[in-house]
Amino acid sequence: MVSSTVDRALMLFAVFLLPLNFVSIYRSFQHPSGWRACYFRSAVLAVLFISLSTILALSELHHIPANIDTSELEEMKFQLAKLELILEESRASLDSKTLQLEESNKMIEEMDKKIESLQKTLNDAKVQNGGSSFLDERFKTMEDEVQQLWDVSRRYNFHIHISEFKVLEAEKRMDAVYSEVEKMEGVINEQWIQVQQLEQSLQMTKVMTSRAKKKASSVNHGKSQLAECPMLKFTRSLGRPSQSHLVRLPDSFFLGDSISRSFLLKTVKQFKRIMSAARKQHHELQYSIKLAMEMNEYTAPLANEELIFFLASALVVFP
Repeated sequence: MVSSTVDRALMLFAVFLLPLNFVSIYRSFQHPSGWRACYFRSAVLAVLFISLSTILALSELHHIPANIDTSELEEMKFQLAKLELILEESRASLDSKTLQLEESNKMIEEMDKKIESLQKTLNDAKVQNGGSSFLDERFKTMEDEVQQLWDVSRRYNFHIHISEFKVLEAEKRMDAVYSEVEKMEGVINEQWIQVQQLEQSLQMTKVMTSRAKKKASSVNHGKSQLAECPMLKFTRSLGRPSQSHLVRLPDSFFLGDSISRSFLLKTVKQFKRIMSAARKQHHELQYSIKLAMEMNEYTAPLANEELIFFLASALVVFP
């Protein structure tokens, strides 16, 4: 079974490859010179190499022993399928190379025709212009023009190089200016921050000044209230020579005259009125001192009842 399959594959392979080999050999002999002959020879050698390798592989597959097991048979079938795939790829590659070769031949034939036409045109021009002297002059003129163009191109290249150098220098200067601008921008930002801080400090100073003015006005107001306090007026009036006028005592009391009972009663009543007035004025003086101390942030924590009473008493004793 396997031998018949191998024989059949060998026959098909030989039938397929022999015409291709003959065609390749015929084309190589038809174009014996140049790179095309070398290309044909390399293609023929490649096809022959593939054919020989395939035949050898199939011949090795043909000599399979009778007692081979199923796994080896499957492996050989896989190798045969792989060789057939390689053969198909080689055939496709050969067909593509053949098509490329035919296209190259067509292009070469077209180029040969163009070269022959140009050669014929050149010969006709030489005959019409009396030989090659005219063409030589034209060639020389064209060479001179080309040389002039080369000179102009060199000058332009030199100017372009100088311009590029100037552009690089300008870019360097621009970078330096940009760095200076960035530095100045940083300095300006710092100064702007300082200006904002100064503005904030100025605002705080204005606020503190206004507060100080308010406190000073409140202190002056407290002092004026203290100055207008009737208790202080009363205590100050006690030290004046007109004490007898304030208490309304008769002059005989100070001159050693006799004192009547009614006069003593009047004196006691007057003393009670003085004490009640002093107590009232003392309370008012405590309230004024407490208000003045609470208006000041430094003396506000000290505004307790004992200290206020002591200060009011001190102001009464030492007005």
